[in-house]
Amino acid sequence: GQDFESRVAGEFSWWSERIRQTFQATDSSVLFADFPAFANQLFESFASPELWQIRAGIPALLRALKARGHPMAVLSNFDHRLPKPLESLGIEEFFEHILLPAEAGAAKPARALFDLAAQRFDVPLDQLIYLGDDDASTLAAIAAHGICALDIRVVERLSPLPDPIESIATLASPNP
Repeated sequence: GQDFESRVAGEFSWWSERIRQTFQATDSSVLFADFPAFANQLFESFASPELWQIRAGIPALLRALKARGHPMAVLSNFDHRLPKPLESLGIEEFFEHILLPAEAGAAKPARALFDLAAQRFDVPLDQLIYLGDDDASTLAAIAAHGICALDIRVVERLSPLPDPIESIATLASPNP
């Protein structure tokens, strides 16, 4: 496998190709005086705090889970730019780890990213609880690893979630 630096360098290439494909699909006649510079500017803009929003109730949910002693991590298919938006949203402090494909060598729903999380928290994989807003097939693939995967998109109000998560965590933990 590639090392972390090589994966990070590949992120820009991957995004640059997505940008090129998007413009080609919408207007195949579009010409850029300097496409690499344009792609780089667009790529860097997605680290800007102004482009990110957080769902109402997320900070309170994170505070409640942290207060109950649940260690948390972000597992994202985004790239090395993610810590900056998390910090600007005021939620980076809740997470012990920010785990990204460049570090794990794999993206969600691949098991390698979740194995890395289990390793970082020094727990078996089946003790992880995943809260996500991923599509149903991604959540099903995560659950297939033996992880409790919860779809927060279907939850109207997040404030009641700490109690069921506490129950799930109790069930997932080995008996003392």
